[in-house]
Amino acid sequence: MEDLTWVAIRFNTRVDDFIVEGGQVKGVVVSDSNLQPGSVDQKLSFDAVVLAVGHSARDTYSMLLRHNVDVTPKNFSVGLRIEHPQELINNIQYSELAAEVQKGRGRIPVADYKVVKSIGEGDVKNDIEQVDQNRSCYSFCMCPGGQVVLTSTNPLELCVNGMSFSRRASKWANSALVVTVSSHDFEPFQSHGSLAGVEFQREYERRAAMMGGGNFVVPAQCVTDFISNKLSVTTLPPSSYRLGVRPSKLHELFPPYITEALQQSIMMIDKEMPGFISSEALLHGVETRTSSPLQISRHRETYESTSLQGLYPIGEGAGYAGGIVSAAVDGMYCGFALAKQLSLFAGDIEAIFGKAQKQTGSVKY
Repeated sequence: MEDLTWVAIRFNTRVDDFIVEGGQVKGVVVSDSNLQPGSVDQKLSFDAVVLAVGHSARDTYSMLLRHNVDVTPKNFSVGLRIEHPQELINNIQYSELAAEVQKGRGRIPVADYKVVKSIGEGDVKNDIEQVDQNRSCYSFCMCPGGQVVLTSTNPLELCVNGMSFSRRASKWANSALVVTVSSHDFEPFQSHGSLAGVEFQREYERRAAMMGGGNFVVPAQCVTDFISNKLSVTTLPPSSYRLGVRPSKLHELFPPYITEALQQSIMMIDKEMPGFISSEALLHGVETRTSSPLQISRHRETYESTSLQGLYPIGEGAGYAGGIVSAAVDGMYCGFALAKQLSLFAGDIEAIFGKAQKQTGSVKY
């Protein structure tokens, strides 16, 4: 058998296009990622192309549409990233045991949290306003002892996320608080077709960039002021975000159905975690890229695209995973499915990985 153990990793390389012949992908066109697309390119031929992009590969999504690849919008979530002093979260979660926490070095780890709230139609926020339909609001990518970080590269479209170093030793704890959105919410952007969800994201990323004033400065607001719908006029509490924050009216950034769901959920969380609403808590805008805004259609068993032969869309960017582990599992199953397609493997995949429950082309243990 031919030696199949080698692999080539190309750094600073961007995929600009597919090579398509007779309805089948035959390879990719790549170029130096430091140069403009198409300036100096190279064609690479393959028997199959596994597309495992991230959930924000917007240039790739546009390229897929140029080749008439079946793509459909999917639900995702958007919101804000909230940050507290880690010591405050320790006290809320551990009470008297919080003194045993020593920035990741003590016998008790720094505290984290995970919350999910269901906001149903008619749930009253105050005497006037109501949440307009059933939605979920939940914490996402909670980072104890972490920092708020930039995830966008375009200064006109601002998006943040969070991270923790291995020791979880920073002074802050942060988490996204996000609200579910669906195709119904994308109706104002239907002129963008299958990319309506992408344009929905961009709209609020652009608003956040304008509120921040440019140069990746993040718009921010004290949680107490966000609940009260007023600008934070006093000095903002310290933030771990390194490029700067600017006092802003985050309660005016999103449509009311998102803002009210966030406000209602924060108040519900505070009832379970007293102190969550605090003058020391700071909201950062915006968190829009929790998962892919679309799904690339593929066959359930073979993992091959339903519209372009030889293309195997997988992972989070293809809409079949929601994080590192699920993306890895999806990749393993696709690898064996492709190996069977190329007559390189004839065994039972489940005999290797164990039995998994498959739903709509994704894998769930």
